[in-house]
Amino acid sequence: MAMVSYATLTEINGKKGGEIYRHDNCGQHIQKYPRLVKKWGSPSQTKIQNAFSQLWFHWWKKYTNEYQHQMWWIYSRLRPQKNKKGEPTYLTGFNMFVKINLPRLIKDLPPYLDPPW
Repeated sequence: MAMVSYATLTEINGKKGGEIYRHDNCGQHIQKYPRLVKKWGSPSQTKIQNAFSQLWFHWWKKYTNEYQHQMWWIYSRLRPQKNKKGEPTYLTGFNMFVKINLPRLIKDLPPYLDPPW
């Protein structure tokens, strides 16, 4: 590892070009970004991934119509979510559809095509 001293550069953080720039109590460091190792997911991860793809293709695209999409959008606008800072944010209609129906599909229950008012 080489130590580089920049006269004008005081601090750099983040990733760029396969390297990680960070600063800790020992000073500024540059590390190579770790190579990702491909591994297979667990059965529970595979079940969640399959449920998500089912929601997108089979239920949202195939079995719902534009009217239902608009109803999900209205439903999401009436129920703001809180972000990490506690501020209200609004999901899209599809994101609310996924939030409500993904746990149902994981439990092998049928999804709601219309919002659960």
